[in-house]
Amino acid sequence: MKRCLEGLLLVCVGIGLGSLRDTATRTTVAVAQTAEETEHQKWTPALRGDVNADGRINITDAIFVLDFCFRDGTQPGPIASVPPATTGVVLPQTTQKFCWGGRIGTLQDPCPGPGEQDYGQDKNFKIGIPRSFELIKDDPEDSNTWYTIDHATGLTWTYVDNGERYEWTAALKIGEDLTVGGFTDWRMPNIYELFTVVDISTQQPSVNKDFFGIKNTVYWSSSSCIFDPSRAYTVRFNNGYVNCIDKGRQGQGSTKLFSVYCRTTD
Repeated sequence: MKRCLEGLLLVCVGIGLGSLRDTATRTTVAVAQTAEETEHQKWTPALRGDVNADGRINITDAIFVLDFCFRDGTQPGPIASVPPATTGVVLPQTTQKFCWGGRIGTLQDPCPGPGEQDYGQDKNFKIGIPRSFELIKDDPEDSNTWYTIDHATGLTWTYVDNGERYEWTAALKIGEDLTVGGFTDWRMPNIYELFTVVDISTQQPSVNKDFFGIKNTVYWSSSSCIFDPSRAYTVRFNNGYVNCIDKGRQGQGSTKLFSVYCRTTD
C-alpha cells in the first residue's frame, strides 16, 4: 500500500507540473538499475510520475497505479529519482570503448587499473546516462518522415536531411518552416546539442548510423562564434571535430553546409 501511495503522489505532482511544460524544459531523471551491477552504478532516463512508461504524465498514470493496487494489474517500475550530482549522469555517455596510451596512443586492453599509468580515462568510469535512441517511422517507405528520439538528452532529431547545403541564414529558416512527424517546432541545434549526437567510438561519420542519416561532412549549429560573429560553430562529422566557419556573408564566396534539426521531446 505504501508503494501505491508513493506512486499516486508522484503521478499527482507530475500531472501538475505537466501543465507548465510549455514554459519549462523536460526534466531528465534517472532510475537505478539492478543491484548486480557492482562495478559502476548505471542510470537510465525516466520521467518523474510516468509510472506506465508511455512518455507522458497524465491521468493514465493514476489509472495505472489504481489498477495495480486494487485489480492486480501490472506493477509500476522503480520510482524515479534524481541521481547524485557527483556521478556526472546529467550528460550522456560518450560510448568510448577502449583505453589508449597517453604518449603515442597505443591500445590498452584491458584498461589501466587504479595506481597504474594512464588510469582515469573515459573508459575506466563509463560515467553518464547510457545512450538510448528510438527510431520512429511514420511512413516506413519514406525516410523523410522518420525521426529519432534520444532518451538520454530529451531531444528529438530529424532522421535525414534533404541532401542540400545552405548558407547559415537559410539553414535557420528551413528549421523554422520544417514539419516532420506532425511537429512544427523544429530548430537548428546549438553547438552543445549538436555535439551530443557525436559518437566518438566511431568515425566517417562519427554518429550512430542506425539512428541518424548524418553524412560524413560538416554541419551548422545555431551558435555564433563570440570572437567573430560572422562565423558559426560547426561539427565535422567525419571525426567529431568542432570548428568556427564563415556564415557566408564575408564576400569570400558562399559558405554552404549541411544542417540537421532537433526539437525538445514532448
